[in-house]
Amino acid sequence: MSDGTLGVLIHGAGWVSTQHVAAFKNNPATRVVAINSRTLDGAKKRAAESELDVPCFADYAEALAHPDVDIVSVCTPQHLHCGDVVAAAGAGKHIAIEKPV
Repeated sequence: MSDGTLGVLIHGAGWVSTQHVAAFKNNPATRVVAINSRTLDGAKKRAAESELDVPCFADYAEALAHPDVDIVSVCTPQHLHCGDVVAAAGAGKHIAIEKPV
């Protein structure tokens, strides 16, 4: 991002994303810039509950193309991690993931 912080895409809007959002909000070097989920309603709900005014997506490729995204925080179910991580790496993004890929 132009202000020196790293922009974070939260990918997945389930419970674990609440913890990822909180961590990135508490890190002065990062800022959540977008949320992606299987459904647009899910992404919007997570944004509202997290008090974030950010773009929401239901298309991962479109979210990865957001110009402010530097890091993808993978918050999806474990069986989706491999494809999610490969797509983020292919888009040239840094990746934060809790579980093995």
